Amino acid sequence: MPVLNTAAYLADAIESVLGQTYGDFELIIADDGSSDASPEIAAFYAQRDRRVRTLALQRDTALLSGARAANAAIAVAQGDYIARMDSDDIAAPERLALQLAHMRARDLDICGGKCAMMGEPGRVAPHPVSQDAIVNELVFRSACVNSSLMLRAGLMREARYSVADAFEQYEFQTRIAFLGRWENVPEVVHHFRKHPQSATHVHSAQKADSSWQVRFRYFFRRFPEAALEDFQVIHRIARTIPIETRAALESAARWLERLSRVDEAGARARMAGRWQETCDTARLDAAVVAALREPVAARISAAP
Repeated sequence: MPVLNTAAYLADAIESVLGQTYGDFELIIADDGSSDASPEIAAFYAQRDRRVRTLALQRDTALLSGARAANAAIAVAQGDYIARMDSDDIAAPERLALQLAHMRARDLDICGGKCAMMGEPGRVAPHPVSQDAIVNELVFRSACVNSSLMLRAGLMREARYSVADAFEQYEFQTRIAFLGRWENVPEVVHHFRKHPQSATHVHSAQKADSSWQVRFRYFFRRFPEAALEDFQVIHRIARTIPIETRAALESAARWLERLSRVDEAGARARMAGRWQETCDTARLDAAVVAALREPVAARISAAP
């Protein structure tokens, strides 16, 4: 659990880990040079519960992510599996038990899970479950909330987080997708908190720029035969940038159909939603869009 000035939420995050139904774990809290009461809160729990360990790092203001602190905790972790947790979120009580059982039953190297949005009752972030759907979803965005991830410890140590990328979470996922078997459990295992002080909010511009570069590298690693024009279309879909030519719209249709060919209805529905949004925002003659919209939507939504 990397920490930076999250004293307002840290106790809740720690309590959610200590309250897991699966109790055989160590909680490593790596403080990245907080200037608030976060170190004292972490120390309080370390004194109360022998499963809690703390690390203290000097602040490096040049860094825009928690990658360094996360890597410091990964380096000293002693378990066979390593689970990520953010210091302003809450883990569901059955999180560790559910993911461990799924990883062992399915012989997985990586496992994420569904995430509920705090303050938005009933809203669960839509993420893929199967590996085929996961690698296709990564063309556009992360395949699960990063703090819901659990990996085999050897793979986590091999991969680490990139301190060079502002959006280190997305970058991490695009690399581990090539390194092992990955599925996400269909249950909610994590509760995500939005707030103005979060790194995602504070560094949103830098993370958006980083995601463009990460998407570029991942796309051409997955599809080395693709052309630059293909990536430009994919990037427009991902960022909801209006498409302005019929050729680009037809290319978008072909790519979304290709990426929808997975045996997972929810994954196909997400690709169909992207297609509808692409049509809605296209700067083209309405008749051109109308001629393609429904036939392509039907093909995307159909089972493979």
